[in-house]
Amino acid sequence: MENLLEKIRTKASKIELADREKRVIRERLVLHMRANPPKPSWNARVTLATARLFGNIGVFSVASRYGIAFVAVLFLVLTSVSFGAESALPGEKLYSVKINVNEKIRSFLAIGDVSKASWEIEAVSRRLDEAEKLAKRGEISSETSAELEKSLDKSSSEAREKIMNIANSNKIEDAKNISSKFENELAGHEHTLAKLSEDEGPEIRPQLNSILGKIKEHRNKLRKSRENFESGDLKENREGSVKRIATSTEDGSGKNRERNSEVKSGLQDGNIFGDNNKNENGDGKDLLKENLGD
Repeated sequence: MENLLEKIRTKASKIELADREKRVIRERLVLHMRANPPKPSWNARVTLATARLFGNIGVFSVASRYGIAFVAVLFLVLTSVSFGAESALPGEKLYSVKINVNEKIRSFLAIGDVSKASWEIEAVSRRLDEAEKLAKRGEISSETSAELEKSLDKSSSEAREKIMNIANSNKIEDAKNISSKFENELAGHEHTLAKLSEDEGPEIRPQLNSILGKIKEHRNKLRKSRENFESGDLKENREGSVKRIATSTEDGSGKNRERNSEVKSGLQDGNIFGDNNKNENGDGKDLLKENLGD
C-alpha cells in the first residue's frame, strides 16, 4: 500500500501544465480579479472619500492618507476658535466669529417661536453684558455703542414679534412668561448700566446713557405689546361669557316658546290636560278656566 502511494506521488510530481494551459488559467484569474475587486476597509474608504472631497487642496493631493487626521485637527482648531470667541468683546479679533458664526448657528438651531424668542432675548442680554464689561474697562466708544444699539434694536424687535406670534396662537400663558422674562432681563441690565454710568466717570457716560435710552424704549414697547395681548385675552374671555349667556338665554326662550305653543294647541284642541282631566261636559277649555280663573 505504501509503495502504491509513493508511486502516485512520484508520478504526480512529474505532471506539469503546458504553457498554453498556464496562460489560459492566468487570464481567467485576472478577469475574475477585475470583476470582483477586494472591498477596502472602512478607514481606507473614509480616507479615499476625504481625499476626493478635498482633492484640490495641496495637503490632500500630496498625502491623501492623512486626510482623516487633517480633518480631526481642523475640527479641533475650529472648535477651539469658536469656544474662545464666546468671550470676545466688540473690537476684538474673534468678535466677528462670535457674531457671524456662533450666534448664526444658534439662531438657526432655534426651532419654533418659543425657542426663537428665547434666543433673541439671550442675544439682547449678550449685547448688554458686553456693554457692561466694556464700561468697566472704560473702553466703550461711540462707534461701539452705536453697534451695540443696532444689534439691540434688531434682537428686541425679533423677540417682540415672536412673543406676539405665540400670543396669537392662543398660547397666552407662554407669551406672558416669556415677556416677563424679557422685561426682567432688561430691568436688571438697566440697573447695572445706570450704576456704571454714575461710577465709571464722565467720559463713557454719554455712551451708557444712549444705551440706557434704548433699554427704556424697548421696555416700553414690550410693555405695550404685553398689554395688547393680555387685553385681547380678557376681551376674548368676556366675549365667550357673553356668547354663553346669550346661548343659554336663547335656549330658555326657545323652551318657553315651545311651552306656549303647546298651551295654544291644547286650547284649540280642548285636550291640554288629557282626556282624563276633562270636566263632566268634556270641555278642556272650561277646565282650564276653572283652574286659572277668569
